[in-house]
Amino acid sequence: MLAHSKDIEDPTYAYSLRWGIELGFRAMKSGGFNMEDTKLIKPDRITTLYQIIAILTAFAHKGGIVLNAIKPIKIRSHGRKSISFIRLFLDFLRSSKAHVTLVYRAITSYLAPPWKNFLKNCRVR
Repeated sequence: MLAHSKDIEDPTYAYSLRWGIELGFRAMKSGGFNMEDTKLIKPDRITTLYQIIAILTAFAHKGGIVLNAIKPIKIRSHGRKSISFIRLFLDFLRSSKAHVTLVYRAITSYLAPPWKNFLKNCRVR
């Protein structure tokens, strides 16, 4: 049963969008980036970390899409993927198969031009 407003034409679709957002938050909090393990308490530092992790989550999702095109994720009996695109990409980075330059090129080849400029100007300080 799904309670919804009469204004929503397709509540199942609307809920699926919400579920995707929930999975994104799970990836940031405990599904790979482990944001909560930092024990940060200052709001400005939490905000900065959240912004960085949000960008990395987007990159990991896009990287997972690229990897899925090369070797598709297994589909379970219920019809859903066994792992997320984010999990696929993070597992790939942890494996010995990952070569940072290839991963960087694969992701940036799918990004819009403003992101490419952003990445070129990033420096670790």
